[in-house]
Amino acid sequence: MKRKSAGLLASVTLSLSVLPGTGASAAGICATLGATQFVDGMRYCATSALRGQGGNSYTPDNLFDGDAGTAWCEGVRGDGTGEGVSITIQGGGPFRRLIVHNGYGKSEAAFYDNSRPRTVEIATDTGVRFQEVLPDHPSGHYLMLPGPAIYREVRLSILDVYPGRKYADTCIGDILPDFEYEELLLQRQQFGEPETQTPGPRPEPAGGDLEELPELPSLDRF
Repeated sequence: MKRKSAGLLASVTLSLSVLPGTGASAAGICATLGATQFVDGMRYCATSALRGQGGNSYTPDNLFDGDAGTAWCEGVRGDGTGEGVSITIQGGGPFRRLIVHNGYGKSEAAFYDNSRPRTVEIATDTGVRFQEVLPDHPSGHYLMLPGPAIYREVRLSILDVYPGRKYADTCIGDILPDFEYEELLLQRQQFGEPETQTPGPRPEPAGGDLEELPELPSLDRF
């Protein structure tokens, strides 16, 4: 099953580079997404990545490829506490939420055999900083940001995890700025449609008072 890709399928380049804003000593593994209808480009940099094995890779390009069978997995000793991903956005418009698919969603066994982030910290270039507990399920979870606002950098850091049954490696399937949501709201305004919610669970806003928002269709996968 394909996951929601938020219109982000485009050319990808993998490289070793320096994480933005962390100093020259903090080398990371980066993947560059080419231009889409929403952005001029985005660069995903992870603090580490698990070495590929069995024909599978665990690099940060998996965070935006729209494939349910891939994931980024951190590559340090232990459960990955303190590891994370930085997303640098070029030329994108405003958005107010991130779509996060937790864990390694290749199968139910792969999901529970590997660790998943439990508590994460989100920080942006605008000074927003908050913590949130992610659900222990691979379905899409909305991380709400104050906005809509133009964010040029968003970082997700792992603070603690749901332990895997077999492996300590901690994995995330997707982290996607939801530009499509803003497009949907704009279209509704243009056609005078009421902002009603569609059925399904709605994530709680992360800090601050946010307006009631309509939901996109369910992102459930299992």
